[in-house]
Amino acid sequence: MEPEDTLNITRSLLNSMSSLSGGDETLVGDPSSYEALECGMRLGEYVIERPLGSGGMGQVFEARGPGGKRVALKYLERADARLFYRFKQEFRVLAYVTHENLVQLGELVVLPDEATFFTMEIVKGVSFDEYVRGRTPVDRLPNLARLRRALRQLVVGVRHLHRNGCIHRDLKPSNVMVTPDGRVVILDFGLIQDSAAEADAAGLDDQLMGTPAYMSPEQAGMEKAGPAADWYAVGVMLFECLSGRRPFRGSLTHVLLAKREQDPPTLDLPDAPPELVDLCRRLLARDPRQRPDGREILELLGEVADESESADSSMISGRSPFVGRERELATLEQAFDEVQRSEAAVTVHVRGPSGFGKSALVREFLDEVRERHACVLLRGRCLERESVPYKGVDAIVDSLSVHLRSVSEFERAELRPDSAGPLVRLFPVLGEIWAADGAARGGLDPNEIRQRAFVALREVLGKISARRPLAVFVDDFHWGDIDSARLLTELVRPPDPPPLILIIAFRDQVDEFEALQTLLTADALSDRVIREVSVGPLAEHEARKLALELLAGDGKDPVALASQADAYARGAAGSPFFVGQLVRGHGSGDDTGTGGTSLAELDKIVARRI
Repeated sequence: MEPEDTLNITRSLLNSMSSLSGGDETLVGDPSSYEALECGMRLGEYVIERPLGSGGMGQVFEARGPGGKRVALKYLERADARLFYRFKQEFRVLAYVTHENLVQLGELVVLPDEATFFTMEIVKGVSFDEYVRGRTPVDRLPNLARLRRALRQLVVGVRHLHRNGCIHRDLKPSNVMVTPDGRVVILDFGLIQDSAAEADAAGLDDQLMGTPAYMSPEQAGMEKAGPAADWYAVGVMLFECLSGRRPFRGSLTHVLLAKREQDPPTLDLPDAPPELVDLCRRLLARDPRQRPDGREILELLGEVADESESADSSMISGRSPFVGRERELATLEQAFDEVQRSEAAVTVHVRGPSGFGKSALVREFLDEVRERHACVLLRGRCLERESVPYKGVDAIVDSLSVHLRSVSEFERAELRPDSAGPLVRLFPVLGEIWAADGAARGGLDPNEIRQRAFVALREVLGKISARRPLAVFVDDFHWGDIDSARLLTELVRPPDPPPLILIIAFRDQVDEFEALQTLLTADALSDRVIREVSVGPLAEHEARKLALELLAGDGKDPVALASQADAYARGAAGSPFFVGQLVRGHGSGDDTGTGGTSLAELDKIVARRI
């Protein structure tokens, strides 16, 4: 190992929690900074019933919600801005990732100056290792039937995360519960990494992130963690279940350094299944490229992997192939060029029915812009199950905080607005970037704080766009709120708006969403530059091409694949989402035949898969 490697690890340990000794603790935050809630306290619509546990990101309670429904409530009272960002990301990254082996999330709630929490299902059971080994002595094998059953579900759940562009980064037995009926549930996504968002997150993680005993060698060296880091953690869990001990033991520093410079010890268990011993050895390879992926692991366990998608390594982007939309892309490119040419703000409304590819269109455009123009991208998504002030802009400001952490201290100081205090008061995630001034703490009424914050955010965006091209993307704005509509309008109003492209994507049903009505009414009355992009059905040849790309690697004869793609293109009625569901349904037994599928039947396919 190189000397600077050791120096990086040592420096990271000093910057992390000095009280850690190398156990199950997660290296993030300081749990002692949280104050315990009392039973009977009310948080919004929820009443605290009893504590369930605590960790590096907060405390978990059983709570009673509307209608008497009991939920697990993960609570973050007051933490630094970075943890506040992580806490919200834990919910937002997984809001639309559902699977029977992942804990089901409820809603995210931010009560200004009071509390931040989100809800999820209550999972009753035991930890992964306790389910497998029980009280078995170290020198005895675990319950192998239970191990195989639980390991298969764990791999399926982790693979589902990876195929949706997510990396857990903190897998360990206490974060994997097994219910009395044998269902494996992965919990605690406080360090979840979204591959799409983290592409802009350079410098966000400047400390060691994870639990030392289960951390991969690349994490121990503060390198970028890919899907293979999660498989390493699974390997540690398998090693521990088979032998009753962990591969590396000792002090925190010893464990982390050993992972970098030593191969794991050989499992000397004559009675253990050789295929599990070999799988464990491969999962614990120091080189992440030598570890098997989820598909291969399932095959080694005797399971048939889902044939409807390509290899796991290509799925980490969490997106399907992109086809067509040349005219829509051209409109977006012209709007971006207009910003650069006129140094004015241009707003683009991207509208269309659900499932027709609005988000995919904008992502494709933004990827091109970032590659060609070194553009600063600030992007966020409104979620239906989120109660957050300025929910249409909050995620954008989170993205802004990530960008500001990635630049030098000198540049951050230059980008600081004149009224940083009100801006931090409205968006606490910026508190670590710029300290709040006295104006934010008192002396101003709420309306004045809000107006000054609007001006400050506009000033920051203006300073950024003066240095580099700037694009702001708000997705699913139909779930936004009226305050966000007014703030977005304020950011780009004449005179002298920041030269940026503001892209707002939403569904066509304007009459059903008050925030959309407010936004579009303000836009219609303004003299701002506004462009419209309507996203309709794919042409049949484009839908056929998409189906062919999704079916690639199926192993069928090309003529049979072409016939299948034709049927899916006709049946999906031009919806990229339904093309994908038909292909996945074909791979999972929901085959629909050779065409003529109605939208109602497609809805049934989706419902069955959910």
